[in-house]
Amino acid sequence: MTSQTLKSISFKMLDDHLSHYAANAGATGGTIAEEKMQEASDAIACLVRS
Repeated sequence: MTSQTLKSISFKMLDDHLSHYAANAGATGGTIAEEKMQEASDAIACLVRS
């Protein structure tokens, strides 16, 4: 696989994650929402560094 292909897959996985987990966490609120948003932020930072 090429680097571009791997990045494309990574972005799709991140999109899926945000669509499901972060949206549910936002509806739940509280500590869970904060944890999920931090997890998403960490994933974005990892992709940007790569």
